[in-house]
Amino acid sequence: MFPVRWTPPEAAEAGAFHSTKSDVWSFGVLMYEIFTYGGVPYDDIPADDDVIVAVENGRRLCNPSELGYQCEERIYTKMQACWDSDPEARPSFEQLSAFFKPSDAALT
Repeated sequence: MFPVRWTPPEAAEAGAFHSTKSDVWSFGVLMYEIFTYGGVPYDDIPADDDVIVAVENGRRLCNPSELGYQCEERIYTKMQACWDSDPEARPSFEQLSAFFKPSDAALT
């Protein structure tokens, strides 16, 4: 069984995850789940095969704030970067870690 709703287009096409950039896509979906308190990705699409087609056609998850949850635009922008159709354009986990690391100023 393949985790279709967390799978980037290139992995769905090949039937396997290629790189950490594929994992970055999945991390973006995980962020969506966190900000929707466990919302199911693409819950309006019942069939996994249809999810694959929708994603390949450019569909992405909406901003959780559109569903009534709190999600800053900068966070959603980072999610969208994780879902770039070009794997090389996606951020690295190092970049994501730096983005989410609290600044010392925020701690004082």
